Amino acid sequence: ALITAETVSEARHGEVTHVITLPEDRKIRIRQAPQSAMLLTVHQRPLAQETLYPAADAMVMQGEHSQRNFGGETRLEVGRHSNPGQNKISFLRFDLSEAQSPVQRAVLELHGQSVSANAYDGGFLFRVYVLQGDAWSEQTITAENAPNVYRTVSAMKEIDLENYPVGHVTAFNTPSSLRVDVTRAVEEARKENRSSLTLVLIREIHWPEEQTDASSAVLSSREAGRELSPKLHLWY
Repeated sequence: ALITAETVSEARHGEVTHVITLPEDRKIRIRQAPQSAMLLTVHQRPLAQETLYPAADAMVMQGEHSQRNFGGETRLEVGRHSNPGQNKISFLRFDLSEAQSPVQRAVLELHGQSVSANAYDGGFLFRVYVLQGDAWSEQTITAENAPNVYRTVSAMKEIDLENYPVGHVTAFNTPSSLRVDVTRAVEEARKENRSSLTLVLIREIHWPEEQTDASSAVLSSREAGRELSPKLHLWY
């Protein structure tokens, strides 16, 4: 049976930190960080798994780069800067046309790390949004035409029941797998007979006067190859 663990701690903000298959002795062993809370979800029966890779992914940059397309790059970036030209927002689209229903669990997996000008590695936190509209192309998307994001500010235009955050991801300076639960987003897309799911990776302001110029996240895109590519893991 599938077991997932979501952790809230000084370093984690509800991300999926463990994906485990229950062993034959039905015992699991997890090291829990001090001063943390962990939610374990244990499914009652064995589940079939499918992994989807992005049909499209791309980063956009604002400011002087707002008309440039970066769809062919091997990396995606997320960053919020006082100079709009350094704002970076990334988009992912997965094809759900062949996905089965109902989905018992869906986990987005990214591979990457934070990049910081400081020696202290406090982690770089960004949000994952589900986006209702998916009328964008990897070959043409820019900050000028990207859906539902501002042109000079790292923020979503509309946040509602159709465009909402599904979770947070924290990247550190050591490359690793980063996971977030997106089950609700996939379920809603399937119920509405949408053939694809668009997710936005963005760093917004979290409190007034917050300074995020020194850090950003660098993630592998689908052009980096399947091993490092973003993945959407589905369990049925």
